[in-house]
Amino acid sequence: MRTLLVGAMLVVMPLAPGRAQVAVPEHRAIIDSARKLVAAFREARHIPGVSVAVGVGGRVVWSEGFGFADLEHRVPVTPATRFRIGSISKSLTAAALGQLYERGRLDLDAPVQRYVPSFPTKRWPITVRQLAGHIAGVRHYRGDEVLLNRRFATVSAGLDIFDDDTLLFEPGTRYSYPSYGWNLLSAVVLAIVANVSGAGYRDLPLRMAEMFVK
Repeated sequence: MRTLLVGAMLVVMPLAPGRAQVAVPEHRAIIDSARKLVAAFREARHIPGVSVAVGVGGRVVWSEGFGFADLEHRVPVTPATRFRIGSISKSLTAAALGQLYERGRLDLDAPVQRYVPSFPTKRWPITVRQLAGHIAGVRHYRGDEVLLNRRFATVSAGLDIFDDDTLLFEPGTRYSYPSYGWNLLSAVVLAIVANVSGAGYRDLPLRMAEMFVK
């Protein structure tokens, strides 16, 4: 059930507004149990609002909003409320990297500047493979950066947060998990697919499909 709930909170589906939608009555018992887990999770983590959607066999069997999307104005969360997907973008980027590599469009051992020439050269070269393996020496969040709610118009614009910082170590000599390394990888993917490193991720699946069909 814990796995189901974690997965459910990461699903984004175009559902009609509403507090709760239960498409399959036979799931009501487990859904009632899941509601209690959601309530306990929200209370323990002090989470103002969450949206849950569960799919079984290709169809949504339960979707419901809990709490508030806007505490100040008391706007409730519904199944249609949009949330940031956070690190799920890493999974999308990894899938794109794999497809590009399989089709010979990506050299994993090329310096990252081959694809993102605007990224400053460092003391040591950084390869795409090293970025993907968390061994490139790129730093992680500092201070309250993880809470940053500033909107960046493009992926490349978001690189400004860390692109002038020195590497933590020589690439390939240590492991250190950095979210920013995957920001840079997303710029690599978009540079190849759209030929514009600042293109939006929203259109990435369609652009990749068009490229591979050609």
